[in-house]
Amino acid sequence: MFRAIVSVRDVADLLELDWSQLYYITSRAADRYSYRTFAIPKKGGGERVIQTPHPTVRILQHKLLEVLSLVYQPHPAAHGFVHERSIKTNATPHVNRRWVLNYDLQDFFPSITFPRVRGIFIKRFRLPPGPATVLARLCCNTGDTPDHLPQGAPTSPIISNMICHSLDHQFVQLAKRNGVFYTRYADDLTFSTNRTAFPLGIAETSGAQLIGVGNDVKEIIKHNHFDLNHRKARISGRASRQDVTGLTVNKRINVRRRLPREIRSMLHKWKAHGYEAAEVEFHTKFDVYGRGANYRNVVSGKLAFLRNVRGIDDRVFRRLYGWAKELDNDSFSELPPLATNAPSLAEAVRDFPTITASDNKQTRRGYLKRMFASARGTLWVVDPNLKADLLTDLVASIEPGRVSDIRLLSRDERLSSRQKVKYTTSRQSLLAKGVNLEWRVLPPPQRYFHDRWLADDSDCVSIGGPFSSIYDPRPPLGQNLLARRPEQFDTWWNRATPLTTG
Repeated sequence: MFRAIVSVRDVADLLELDWSQLYYITSRAADRYSYRTFAIPKKGGGERVIQTPHPTVRILQHKLLEVLSLVYQPHPAAHGFVHERSIKTNATPHVNRRWVLNYDLQDFFPSITFPRVRGIFIKRFRLPPGPATVLARLCCNTGDTPDHLPQGAPTSPIISNMICHSLDHQFVQLAKRNGVFYTRYADDLTFSTNRTAFPLGIAETSGAQLIGVGNDVKEIIKHNHFDLNHRKARISGRASRQDVTGLTVNKRINVRRRLPREIRSMLHKWKAHGYEAAEVEFHTKFDVYGRGANYRNVVSGKLAFLRNVRGIDDRVFRRLYGWAKELDNDSFSELPPLATNAPSLAEAVRDFPTITASDNKQTRRGYLKRMFASARGTLWVVDPNLKADLLTDLVASIEPGRVSDIRLLSRDERLSSRQKVKYTTSRQSLLAKGVNLEWRVLPPPQRYFHDRWLADDSDCVSIGGPFSSIYDPRPPLGQNLLARRPEQFDTWWNRATPLTTG
Protein backbone atom coordinates (compact mmCIF):
# COMPACT_ATOMS: atom_id res chain seq x y z
CA MET A 1 0.00 0.00 0.00
CA PHE A 2 2.58 2.59 1.09
CA ARG A 3 5.25 1.49 -1.37
CA ALA A 4 2.65 1.56 -4.16
CA ILE A 5 2.31 5.35 -3.93
CA VAL A 6 3.14 7.01 -7.25
CA SER A 7 1.42 10.41 -6.99
CA VAL A 8 0.32 13.09 -4.55
CA ARG A 9 -3.28 11.91 -5.03
CA ASP A 10 -2.20 8.50 -3.69
CA VAL A 11 -0.84 10.21 -0.58
CA ALA A 12 -4.14 12.07 -0.15
CA ASP A 13 -6.10 8.82 -0.50
CA LEU A 14 -3.85 7.18 2.08
CA LEU A 15 -4.56 10.00 4.54
CA GLU A 16 -8.28 10.09 3.63
CA LEU A 17 -8.10 13.68 2.43
CA ASP A 18 -8.83 15.58 -0.76
CA TRP A 19 -5.56 16.12 -2.62
CA SER A 20 -6.12 19.89 -2.95
CA GLN A 21 -6.53 20.18 0.84
CA LEU A 22 -3.35 18.17 1.38
CA TYR A 23 -1.48 20.37 -1.08
CA TYR A 24 -2.64 23.53 0.71
CA ILE A 25 -1.84 22.23 4.21
CA THR A 26 1.68 21.25 3.20
CA SER A 27 2.40 24.46 1.27
CA ARG A 28 4.31 27.37 2.76
CA ALA A 29 1.28 29.58 2.19
CA ALA A 30 -0.72 27.83 4.95
CA ASP A 31 0.47 29.99 7.86
CA ARG A 32 -2.57 29.12 9.94
CA TYR A 33 -1.34 25.52 10.09
CA SER A 34 1.95 26.51 11.69
CA TYR A 35 3.50 24.98 14.82
CA ARG A 36 3.18 26.28 18.37
CA THR A 37 6.57 26.57 20.08
CA PHE A 38 7.23 26.47 23.83
CA ALA A 39 10.00 25.35 26.19
CA ILE A 40 10.10 22.86 29.05
CA PRO A 41 12.91 22.58 31.62
CA LYS A 42 15.53 19.86 31.34
CA LYS A 43 16.50 17.88 34.44
CA GLY A 44 20.13 18.85 34.02
CA GLY A 45 19.35 22.52 33.48
CA GLY A 46 18.44 24.53 30.42
CA GLU A 47 15.34 24.20 28.29
CA ARG A 48 14.04 21.81 25.65
CA VAL A 49 12.17 23.43 22.76
CA ILE A 50 8.93 21.66 21.86
CA GLN A 51 7.02 22.36 18.64
CA THR A 52 3.48 21.01 18.50
CA PRO A 53 1.57 20.93 15.20
CA HIS A 54 -1.82 22.43 14.43
CA PRO A 55 -4.61 19.93 15.32
CA THR A 56 -5.38 19.33 11.63
CA VAL A 57 -1.74 18.53 10.89
CA ARG A 58 -1.52 16.35 14.00
CA ILE A 59 -4.44 14.20 12.84
CA LEU A 60 -2.77 13.61 9.47
CA GLN A 61 0.55 12.85 11.16
CA HIS A 62 -1.12 10.25 13.37
CA LYS A 63 -2.59 8.57 10.28
CA LEU A 64 0.82 8.53 8.62
CA LEU A 65 2.39 7.18 11.82
CA GLU A 66 0.07 4.16 11.74
CA VAL A 67 1.22 3.37 8.21
CA LEU A 68 4.92 3.91 8.92
CA SER A 69 4.70 1.63 11.96
CA LEU A 70 3.53 -1.19 9.68
CA VAL A 71 6.20 -0.79 6.99
CA TYR A 72 9.27 0.05 9.09
CA GLN A 73 11.19 -2.36 11.34
CA PRO A 74 13.37 -0.50 13.90
CA HIS A 75 17.02 -1.45 14.28
CA PRO A 76 17.62 -3.84 17.25
CA ALA A 77 20.03 -1.30 18.78
CA ALA A 78 17.39 1.46 18.83
CA HIS A 79 15.33 1.55 22.04
CA GLY A 80 13.75 5.01 22.01
CA PHE A 81 10.21 5.39 20.63
CA VAL A 82 9.95 1.65 19.87
CA HIS A 83 7.08 -0.61 20.98
CA GLU A 84 8.05 -2.93 23.87
CA ARG A 85 11.41 -1.19 24.27
CA SER A 86 12.27 1.41 26.87
CA ILE A 87 15.06 3.03 28.86
CA LYS A 88 15.19 -0.27 30.75
CA THR A 89 15.82 -2.41 27.66
CA ASN A 90 18.31 0.23 26.51
CA ALA A 91 20.26 -0.08 29.77
CA THR A 92 20.09 -3.88 30.05
CA PRO A 93 23.03 -4.79 27.74
CA HIS A 94 25.32 -2.54 29.79
CA VAL A 95 24.68 -4.09 33.22
CA ASN A 96 27.74 -5.11 35.25
CA ARG A 97 30.32 -3.96 32.69
CA ARG A 98 33.80 -2.79 33.54
CA TRP A 99 33.39 0.45 31.58
CA VAL A 100 30.34 2.39 30.38
CA LEU A 101 30.76 5.19 27.83
CA ASN A 102 28.06 7.76 27.04
CA TYR A 103 27.92 10.03 24.00
CA ASP A 104 25.20 12.51 23.05
CA LEU A 105 24.18 13.83 19.63
CA GLN A 106 23.99 17.63 19.43
CA ASP A 107 20.62 19.24 18.49
CA PHE A 108 19.17 15.87 17.52
CA PHE A 109 15.79 16.80 16.01
CA PRO A 110 16.81 20.20 14.53
CA SER A 111 19.70 18.50 12.71
CA ILE A 112 17.25 16.19 10.88
CA THR A 113 16.38 18.60 8.09
CA PHE A 114 13.72 18.54 5.38
CA PRO A 115 16.09 17.22 2.64
CA ARG A 116 17.09 14.29 4.87
CA VAL A 117 13.46 13.38 5.60
CA ARG A 118 12.56 13.65 1.92
CA GLY A 119 15.55 11.48 1.09
CA ILE A 120 14.38 8.74 3.48
CA PHE A 121 11.03 8.47 1.69
CA ILE A 122 12.80 8.29 -1.68
CA LYS A 123 15.66 5.94 -0.80
CA ARG A 124 14.12 3.62 1.80
CA PHE A 125 10.59 3.38 0.40
CA ARG A 126 11.41 4.19 -3.25
CA LEU A 127 8.69 6.82 -3.53
CA PRO A 128 8.69 9.29 -6.44
CA PRO A 129 9.99 12.82 -5.66
CA GLY A 130 6.51 14.41 -5.66
CA PRO A 131 4.88 12.24 -2.97
CA ALA A 132 8.14 12.18 -0.98
CA THR A 133 8.19 15.99 -0.95
CA VAL A 134 4.59 16.23 0.27
CA LEU A 135 5.17 13.66 3.03
CA ALA A 136 8.36 15.40 4.16
CA ARG A 137 6.54 18.74 4.32
CA LEU A 138 3.78 17.13 6.36
CA CYS A 139 6.35 15.80 8.85
CA CYS A 140 8.67 18.83 9.03
CA ASN A 141 8.23 22.35 10.36
CA THR A 142 8.72 24.18 7.08
CA GLY A 143 7.90 27.55 8.62
CA ASP A 144 11.12 27.51 10.63
CA THR A 145 14.69 28.03 9.46
CA PRO A 146 16.05 25.62 8.54
CA ASP A 147 13.13 23.31 7.79
CA HIS A 148 13.51 20.40 10.21
CA LEU A 149 11.86 17.57 12.11
CA PRO A 150 9.99 19.12 15.07
CA GLN A 151 10.26 17.61 18.53
CA GLY A 152 6.60 17.33 19.43
CA ALA A 153 5.12 15.93 16.22
CA PRO A 154 3.74 12.35 16.36
CA THR A 155 5.79 11.27 13.33
CA SER A 156 9.14 12.69 14.49
CA PRO A 157 10.23 9.75 16.71
CA ILE A 158 9.81 7.02 14.09
CA ILE A 159 11.35 9.15 11.34
CA SER A 160 14.35 9.93 13.56
CA ASN A 161 14.88 6.17 13.99
CA MET A 162 14.69 5.73 10.21
CA ILE A 163 17.31 8.44 9.77
CA CYS A 164 19.55 6.76 12.38
CA HIS A 165 19.21 3.24 10.97
CA SER A 166 22.50 3.49 9.07
CA LEU A 167 24.24 5.05 12.09
CA ASP A 168 23.03 2.19 14.33
CA HIS A 169 24.18 -0.43 11.84
CA GLN A 170 27.66 1.10 11.57
CA PHE A 171 28.04 1.40 15.33
CA VAL A 172 26.90 -2.20 15.89
CA GLN A 173 29.50 -3.42 13.40
CA LEU A 174 32.17 -1.30 15.10
CA ALA A 175 31.14 -2.67 18.50
CA LYS A 176 31.21 -6.30 17.33
CA ARG A 177 34.71 -5.92 15.89
CA ASN A 178 35.98 -4.60 19.20
CA GLY A 179 34.13 -6.71 21.79
CA VAL A 180 31.92 -3.80 22.83
CA PHE A 181 28.16 -3.44 23.40
CA TYR A 182 26.16 -0.58 21.81
CA THR A 183 22.62 0.80 22.15
CA ARG A 184 20.92 4.08 21.28
CA TYR A 185 17.97 5.84 22.91
CA ALA A 186 17.07 8.87 20.74
CA ASP A 187 20.20 11.05 20.92
CA ASP A 188 21.90 9.05 23.71
CA LEU A 189 24.60 6.64 22.50
CA THR A 190 25.95 4.09 24.98
CA PHE A 191 28.93 1.76 24.67
CA SER A 192 30.13 -0.71 27.31
CA THR A 193 32.84 -3.32 27.61
CA ASN A 194 34.52 -5.74 30.00
CA ARG A 195 37.91 -5.12 28.43
CA THR A 196 40.61 -3.28 30.37
CA ALA A 197 39.97 -0.22 28.19
CA PHE A 198 37.91 0.88 25.19
CA PRO A 199 39.60 0.50 21.80
CA LEU A 200 41.11 3.76 20.51
CA GLY A 201 38.60 3.86 17.66
CA ILE A 202 35.79 4.25 20.21
CA ALA A 203 37.42 6.36 22.92
CA GLU A 204 40.79 7.63 24.07
CA THR A 205 40.94 7.00 27.81
CA SER A 206 43.29 7.00 30.73
CA GLY A 207 41.72 4.88 33.43
CA ALA A 208 38.39 6.48 34.32
CA GLN A 209 39.25 9.69 32.46
CA LEU A 210 37.95 10.34 28.94
CA ILE A 211 40.73 12.00 26.94
CA GLY A 212 38.99 12.18 23.58
CA VAL A 213 36.38 10.71 21.26
CA GLY A 214 37.56 7.77 19.16
CA ASN A 215 38.27 8.46 15.48
CA ASP A 216 35.91 5.72 14.30
CA VAL A 217 33.07 7.22 16.34
CA LYS A 218 33.81 10.69 14.96
CA GLU A 219 33.82 9.38 11.40
CA ILE A 220 30.51 7.50 11.74
CA ILE A 221 28.77 10.49 13.33
CA LYS A 222 30.11 12.84 10.65
CA HIS A 223 29.18 10.42 7.86
CA ASN A 224 25.59 10.37 9.15
CA HIS A 225 25.40 14.19 9.29
CA PHE A 226 25.24 14.58 13.06
CA ASP A 227 27.42 16.46 15.54
CA LEU A 228 28.62 15.28 18.94
CA ASN A 229 27.84 17.15 22.14
CA HIS A 230 31.31 16.94 23.68
CA ARG A 231 30.14 18.39 27.01
CA LYS A 232 28.00 15.31 27.67
CA ALA A 233 30.62 12.69 26.74
CA ARG A 234 31.63 10.71 29.82
CA ILE A 235 33.07 7.37 30.92
CA SER A 236 32.43 5.54 34.20
CA GLY A 237 33.97 2.45 35.75
CA ARG A 238 32.73 0.00 38.33
CA ALA A 239 34.13 2.10 41.17
CA SER A 240 31.70 4.93 40.31
CA ARG A 241 28.01 5.14 39.50
CA GLN A 242 27.38 3.93 35.96
CA ASP A 243 24.33 5.58 34.38
CA VAL A 244 22.51 4.69 31.17
CA THR A 245 19.46 6.81 30.24
CA GLY A 246 18.87 7.72 33.87
CA LEU A 247 19.22 4.20 35.30
CA THR A 248 22.17 2.79 37.22
CA VAL A 249 23.69 -0.39 35.79
CA ASN A 250 26.60 -1.23 38.11
CA LYS A 251 25.31 -4.59 39.40
CA ARG A 252 21.74 -4.60 38.15
CA ILE A 253 19.31 -2.15 36.62
CA ASN A 254 18.13 0.24 39.29
CA VAL A 255 16.78 3.73 39.81
CA ARG A 256 18.91 6.39 41.41
CA ARG A 257 18.72 6.38 45.19
CA ARG A 258 17.07 9.77 45.33
CA LEU A 259 13.83 8.55 43.67
CA PRO A 260 12.52 6.42 46.59
CA ARG A 261 13.61 9.23 48.93
CA GLU A 262 11.64 11.79 46.91
CA ILE A 263 8.52 9.60 46.97
CA ARG A 264 8.90 8.95 50.69
CA SER A 265 9.31 12.68 51.37
CA MET A 266 6.25 13.60 49.30
CA LEU A 267 4.10 10.99 51.04
CA HIS A 268 5.35 12.10 54.47
CA LYS A 269 4.40 15.74 53.77
CA TRP A 270 1.02 14.62 52.46
CA LYS A 271 0.34 12.67 55.66
CA ALA A 272 1.78 15.23 58.07
CA HIS A 273 0.37 18.46 56.59
CA GLY A 274 -2.51 17.37 54.39
CA TYR A 275 -2.83 17.19 50.62
CA GLU A 276 -3.47 20.90 49.92
CA ALA A 277 -0.52 22.11 52.00
CA ALA A 278 1.82 19.53 50.48
CA GLU A 279 0.77 20.56 46.96
CA VAL A 280 1.28 24.27 47.68
CA GLU A 281 4.77 23.62 49.06
CA PHE A 282 5.62 21.48 46.04
CA HIS A 283 4.54 24.20 43.60
CA THR A 284 6.47 26.85 45.54
CA LYS A 285 9.72 24.89 45.54
CA PHE A 286 9.68 23.01 42.25
CA ASP A 287 7.05 24.38 39.86
CA VAL A 288 9.15 27.34 38.69
CA TYR A 289 7.44 27.35 35.27
CA GLY A 290 3.98 27.64 36.82
CA ARG A 291 2.51 24.58 35.13
CA GLY A 292 0.46 23.70 38.22
CA ALA A 293 1.26 20.00 38.20
CA ASN A 294 -1.19 17.88 40.17
CA TYR A 295 0.61 16.63 43.30
CA ARG A 296 -1.25 13.32 43.25
CA ASN A 297 -0.27 12.73 39.62
CA VAL A 298 3.38 13.49 40.37
CA VAL A 299 3.43 10.90 43.16
CA SER A 300 1.64 8.38 40.94
CA GLY A 301 4.09 8.97 38.08
CA LYS A 302 7.13 8.47 40.29
CA LEU A 303 5.64 5.27 41.72
CA ALA A 304 4.90 3.98 38.21
CA PHE A 305 8.49 4.62 37.15
CA LEU A 306 9.83 2.82 40.24
CA ARG A 307 7.55 -0.14 39.51
CA ASN A 308 8.57 -0.35 35.84
CA VAL A 309 12.26 -0.44 36.70
CA ARG A 310 12.40 -2.53 39.88
CA GLY A 311 9.36 -4.73 39.32
CA ILE A 312 6.00 -5.08 41.00
CA ASP A 313 7.33 -7.41 43.71
CA ASP A 314 10.03 -4.97 44.84
CA ARG A 315 9.70 -4.42 48.59
CA VAL A 316 10.47 -0.69 48.47
CA PHE A 317 7.88 -0.10 45.75
CA ARG A 318 5.16 -2.08 47.54
CA ARG A 319 5.80 -0.31 50.84
CA LEU A 320 5.59 3.15 49.23
CA TYR A 321 2.55 2.18 47.15
CA GLY A 322 0.81 0.84 50.24
CA TRP A 323 1.47 4.15 52.01
CA ALA A 324 0.01 6.10 49.06
CA LYS A 325 -3.06 3.86 49.07
CA GLU A 326 -3.61 4.56 52.76
CA LEU A 327 -3.59 8.29 51.99
CA ASP A 328 -5.91 8.08 48.97
CA ASN A 329 -7.55 4.73 48.41
CA ASP A 330 -9.66 5.96 45.47
CA SER A 331 -6.82 7.39 43.38
CA PHE A 332 -4.43 4.47 43.74
CA SER A 333 -5.97 1.33 42.25
CA GLU A 334 -5.63 -2.05 43.89
CA LEU A 335 -2.09 -3.40 43.61
CA PRO A 336 -1.92 -6.79 41.84
CA PRO A 337 -0.82 -9.79 43.91
CA LEU A 338 2.85 -10.22 44.63
CA ALA A 339 4.73 -11.79 41.76
CA THR A 340 6.70 -13.54 44.47
CA ASN A 341 3.70 -15.78 45.13
CA ALA A 342 5.48 -18.01 42.64
CA PRO A 343 7.91 -20.32 44.45
CA SER A 344 11.54 -19.41 44.88
CA LEU A 345 14.17 -21.56 43.20
CA ALA A 346 14.69 -23.46 46.46
CA GLU A 347 10.93 -23.94 46.94
CA ALA A 348 10.54 -25.15 43.35
CA VAL A 349 13.15 -27.84 44.00
CA ARG A 350 11.44 -28.96 47.21
CA ASP A 351 7.90 -28.86 45.78
CA PHE A 352 8.53 -31.23 42.89
CA PRO A 353 9.70 -34.84 43.03
CA THR A 354 13.32 -35.66 42.30
CA ILE A 355 13.94 -36.16 38.59
CA THR A 356 16.49 -38.76 37.63
CA ALA A 357 18.25 -39.57 34.38
CA SER A 358 15.74 -42.34 33.72
CA ASP A 359 12.83 -39.88 33.39
CA ASN A 360 11.81 -38.89 29.87
CA LYS A 361 13.00 -35.71 28.18
CA GLN A 362 9.66 -33.89 28.39
CA THR A 363 9.44 -34.48 32.14
CA ARG A 364 12.90 -33.03 32.65
CA ARG A 365 12.12 -30.06 30.37
CA GLY A 366 8.91 -29.28 32.25
CA TYR A 367 10.78 -29.41 35.55
CA LEU A 368 13.48 -27.06 34.29
CA LYS A 369 10.92 -24.60 32.90
CA ARG A 370 9.28 -24.33 36.32
CA MET A 371 12.69 -23.73 37.85
CA PHE A 372 13.44 -21.02 35.27
CA ALA A 373 10.12 -19.35 36.10
CA SER A 374 10.97 -19.32 39.82
CA ALA A 375 14.34 -17.56 39.46
CA ARG A 376 14.93 -14.01 40.69
CA GLY A 377 17.60 -11.44 39.96
CA THR A 378 20.48 -12.95 37.98
CA LEU A 379 19.89 -16.47 36.65
CA TRP A 380 22.96 -18.63 36.05
CA VAL A 381 22.89 -21.68 33.78
CA VAL A 382 26.22 -23.50 34.13
CA ASP A 383 26.55 -26.43 31.73
CA PRO A 384 29.79 -27.64 30.08
CA ASN A 385 27.93 -28.80 26.96
CA LEU A 386 25.16 -26.23 26.84
CA LYS A 387 23.14 -26.14 23.62
CA ALA A 388 20.94 -23.39 22.25
CA ASP A 389 17.85 -25.64 22.30
CA LEU A 390 17.52 -24.73 25.97
CA LEU A 391 16.83 -21.10 25.01
CA THR A 392 13.31 -21.84 23.78
CA ASP A 393 12.29 -22.90 27.28
CA LEU A 394 14.14 -19.96 28.81
CA VAL A 395 12.36 -17.35 26.70
CA ALA A 396 8.97 -18.96 27.36
CA SER A 397 9.49 -19.24 31.13
CA ILE A 398 11.13 -15.98 32.22
CA GLU A 399 8.76 -13.38 33.66
CA PRO A 400 9.57 -9.65 33.30
CA GLY A 401 10.33 -8.02 36.63
CA ARG A 402 11.67 -11.19 38.27
CA VAL A 403 14.89 -11.80 36.33
CA SER A 404 17.17 -8.97 35.19
CA ASP A 405 20.09 -10.97 33.74
CA ILE A 406 20.71 -14.47 32.43
CA ARG A 407 24.28 -15.79 32.32
CA LEU A 408 24.98 -18.91 30.29
CA LEU A 409 28.38 -20.51 30.88
CA SER A 410 29.72 -23.44 28.86
CA ARG A 411 33.00 -24.86 27.64
CA ASP A 412 31.83 -25.86 24.17
CA GLU A 413 31.52 -23.27 21.40
CA ARG A 414 30.86 -25.81 18.65
CA LEU A 415 27.35 -24.66 17.88
CA SER A 416 25.66 -24.98 14.52
CA SER A 417 24.67 -21.89 12.55
CA ARG A 418 21.03 -22.59 13.43
CA GLN A 419 21.81 -22.63 17.15
CA LYS A 420 23.76 -19.37 16.91
CA VAL A 421 20.81 -17.74 15.15
CA LYS A 422 18.54 -19.05 17.93
CA TYR A 423 20.84 -17.46 20.52
CA THR A 424 20.69 -14.10 18.73
CA THR A 425 16.89 -14.14 18.37
CA SER A 426 16.41 -15.33 21.96
CA ARG A 427 18.60 -12.50 23.19
CA GLN A 428 16.46 -9.97 21.32
CA SER A 429 13.24 -11.52 22.68
CA LEU A 430 14.52 -11.35 26.24
CA LEU A 431 15.78 -7.78 25.78
CA ALA A 432 12.21 -6.83 24.86
CA LYS A 433 11.23 -8.17 28.31
CA GLY A 434 13.97 -6.11 29.95
CA VAL A 435 16.20 -9.15 30.51
CA ASN A 436 19.85 -9.22 29.43
CA LEU A 437 21.12 -12.57 28.09
CA GLU A 438 24.83 -13.28 27.72
CA TRP A 439 26.58 -16.53 26.82
CA ARG A 440 30.25 -17.02 27.61
CA VAL A 441 32.64 -19.87 26.87
CA LEU A 442 35.33 -20.93 29.33
CA PRO A 443 38.69 -21.41 27.58
CA PRO A 444 41.15 -24.19 28.49
CA PRO A 445 42.18 -25.31 31.04
CA GLN A 446 38.69 -26.26 32.24
CA ARG A 447 39.50 -28.38 35.26
CA TYR A 448 36.56 -29.42 37.44
CA PHE A 449 34.01 -27.91 35.09
CA HIS A 450 31.81 -31.01 34.71
CA ASP A 451 28.42 -30.45 36.33
CA ARG A 452 25.22 -28.63 35.39
CA TRP A 453 23.85 -26.00 37.75
CA LEU A 454 21.08 -23.41 38.05
CA ALA A 455 21.51 -20.46 40.40
CA ASP A 456 19.88 -17.12 41.12
CA ASP A 457 20.40 -14.37 43.71
CA SER A 458 19.26 -16.64 46.56
CA ASP A 459 19.71 -20.31 45.70
CA CYS A 460 21.82 -22.77 43.73
CA VAL A 461 20.76 -26.24 42.63
CA SER A 462 22.43 -29.09 40.78
CA ILE A 463 20.71 -30.27 37.61
CA GLY A 464 22.89 -33.35 37.13
CA GLY A 465 26.54 -34.36 36.74
CA PRO A 466 29.46 -35.15 39.07
CA PHE A 467 30.97 -31.70 39.81
CA SER A 468 33.19 -33.72 42.16
CA SER A 469 35.56 -30.83 42.77
CA ILE A 470 32.95 -29.19 45.01
CA TYR A 471 30.32 -31.77 45.94
CA ASP A 472 30.24 -35.54 45.99
CA PRO A 473 28.56 -37.96 45.32
CA ARG A 474 26.73 -37.22 42.08
CA PRO A 475 23.18 -36.05 42.90
CA PRO A 476 19.99 -36.72 40.93
CA LEU A 477 18.39 -33.69 39.30
CA GLY A 478 17.36 -31.16 41.89
CA GLN A 479 18.75 -33.00 44.93
CA ASN A 480 21.85 -30.94 45.64
CA LEU A 481 20.56 -27.60 46.88
CA LEU A 482 22.96 -24.96 48.17
CA ALA A 483 22.39 -21.95 50.36
CA ARG A 484 24.10 -19.68 47.83
CA ARG A 485 25.91 -19.67 44.52
CA PRO A 486 29.58 -20.82 44.69
CA GLU A 487 32.13 -18.04 44.20
CA GLN A 488 33.78 -20.30 41.64
CA PHE A 489 31.07 -19.27 39.17
CA ASP A 490 32.29 -15.65 39.23
CA THR A 491 35.88 -16.80 38.71
CA TRP A 492 34.87 -18.83 35.68
CA TRP A 493 32.70 -16.01 34.31
CA ASN A 494 35.51 -13.46 34.48
CA ARG A 495 37.84 -15.87 32.64
CA ALA A 496 35.30 -16.74 29.96
CA THR A 497 34.92 -15.02 26.59
CA PRO A 498 31.62 -14.04 24.88
CA LEU A 499 30.18 -16.60 22.50
CA THR A 500 30.85 -15.65 18.88
CA THR A 501 27.75 -15.65 16.69
CA GLY A 502 29.43 -14.83 13.39
